[in-house]
Amino acid sequence: MEIQIDDGSWYTVKAEHVEDGERLKIRTNINNNISTFNSYVAADEVTVFLESGKMQFELVQPKFLSTTIDQMGGGSGSKVIAPMPGVLEKVLVRPGDHVKKGDNLAVLIAMKMEHSLKAPKDAVVKSIGGIEGSNVAKGAAVITFEEDSNEK
Repeated sequence: MEIQIDDGSWYTVKAEHVEDGERLKIRTNINNNISTFNSYVAADEVTVFLESGKMQFELVQPKFLSTTIDQMGGGSGSKVIAPMPGVLEKVLVRPGDHVKKGDNLAVLIAMKMEHSLKAPKDAVVKSIGGIEGSNVAKGAAVITFEEDSNEK
């Protein structure tokens, strides 16, 4: 990716996740100057530790990554669908689980990135649309919720 800073200079920037046991490291390559940073992810926040201190960032879930049937124009939010084709990396819920709006339900790997699929509402999980490691098509139901009698 190319970025431009305030003085008008352009830089080539690459960032990657580095596996290192239990620690999460982020490696950046800015115009071939490589730096590695320890970081910590908790809920919706990332903390990156620098020599001069730490920086904290809020993780914002793009709407297209937590699309429901409602947003696709076909239902009452009774399903969470795959926004793009990918591999179902992790399933964090089971049928019968009660979830709250915003809870992480599953992780989809697409385009070499992890996409968290979140609950669009408080609900009870009815079924899972695949097993961990399975391929998922764009638009496929990943999580289906039990129908709420209040929505009829």
